[in-house]
Amino acid sequence: MTKQLRNNASSSTQGIVFQFLVALEYCFKMKKGEVIYIERFGDITSISEENHNVQIEVKKRKDNISNYSDCIWNTIYNWMQPDFDINNYRNLLMITTQSVSPSSRWHNWCFGNLEDRLQSLNHLLDKSARKRLSDELNEKIDYIQSKLTDEVKTQLVTKLEIIFIEPSFDDWMASNQPYLNFVPEIQQSNLVYELYGYITLGSQEVDGWKISYADFTREKQDIAESLVKNTRIFPSIEAPVIDGSEFEDKLFVKKILEIEYDEVVPQAIQDYVYSVGYIAELSKTRHKMAEIQTYAQRIKREHDTMYRKAKRNCSEDIIKSSQDFYDDYELSPIQSFSNYNNTPREFRGGITHSLADENQISWHLNKKEE
Repeated sequence: MTKQLRNNASSSTQGIVFQFLVALEYCFKMKKGEVIYIERFGDITSISEENHNVQIEVKKRKDNISNYSDCIWNTIYNWMQPDFDINNYRNLLMITTQSVSPSSRWHNWCFGNLEDRLQSLNHLLDKSARKRLSDELNEKIDYIQSKLTDEVKTQLVTKLEIIFIEPSFDDWMASNQPYLNFVPEIQQSNLVYELYGYITLGSQEVDGWKISYADFTREKQDIAESLVKNTRIFPSIEAPVIDGSEFEDKLFVKKILEIEYDEVVPQAIQDYVYSVGYIAELSKTRHKMAEIQTYAQRIKREHDTMYRKAKRNCSEDIIKSSQDFYDDYELSPIQSFSNYNNTPREFRGGITHSLADENQISWHLNKKEE
C-alpha cells in the first residue's frame, strides 16, 4: 500500500467537494431572480431581488463543536470585517458536518429565543470564560466584541444558525429528493452529477462562481430533457383476452392469408389488439394521438421501402418471397415511438396491421402492375 504523503490534500479536496454539494442544494432552492455566488463574498452567498440574502459558510470537519471552536469564531470574525455588512443578510448560516458537544453553549442555539441566544453569546464573550484560550483566538474574540454594538449583536444572534449535515452523498440525495422528482428515479444520480459539473465548471468566473436562477433552470431543463428522453418507460397494459374468430373478416387478416401464411395470423391479431390498448393508454396524454399518426406514417414509409426492395428481388415463387418479406419486416429494428426507450414490438406490429386493415400496405409481392 502506498504510504500517505505528509502534505496529502484529500481532506481539503473533500471540503471543496462538500461545499459545492451544499451550493447545488441552494441552487435547487433558488427562486426567480436569485443568484448564487461561490467564493466571492464567502463560501456561498444567495442574493435575491427582495433582499432576502443568505450568507453560508461550509465546514467539513470531524471534531465536535465546543464553546470556542475556531470554526465558529473564525466565521463570526469574518462577518465583523468592514467589507461585510451584516445588514445585507436575512440569514447567516454555518453548515457543518460536525456534531455540537452537549456541554457547549451552541448545543441548544437553534432552539433558543432571542434572550437565550444573547445570554449564551454574552457568556462566551466574557473574558473570565476565555482565560485558557490561545492569544490568537482571544484577540479575534476581542475584535468581535469591539464590533458588536447592541444592534449588531441582536442581528447576529437572530440571524446565525448552525446546521448539521451528514457528509454522505446518499443522505444528501435523500434529503433533496423533492428537487429531483422531475426525472425518473434511475436517472436522478446522473442529474446531480451533471448539475454538479455545471456549477463547478460551467459557472466559473474570474472572481469566483456565479449561478443565476435563469441559467440554472435552463441547464436543469436541458439535462432533464436528455435524461428523460433516454429513460421514459412505455406504458404497460393488461394482457387482453383474444378471440381470433372475431377478426376473421378483418382486412389485415385477409392480407396475410393472401400469402398463405396462416401460422402468423394469431400473432398478428394479438399485436393488433395490443396496439389498440397501447393507443388507448397513450392517448390520455396530450398530443400523443398526433405523434401516433406520425409514427404510423414512418412505419408505412419503412414498409414501402422494404416492399420495393423485396419486390425487385422476388423469386418465381411469389408466395414464398412474400412470406420471406413478412418475416424480414418482423425482424427489422423497431423505430422508437416519441421519447420512449422501449417501444414494444407489439405496438409497431399492431400499427402495421392497422395500416394493412386500411388497405395502405400489402404483403403480397405481386409482380404485375396494379
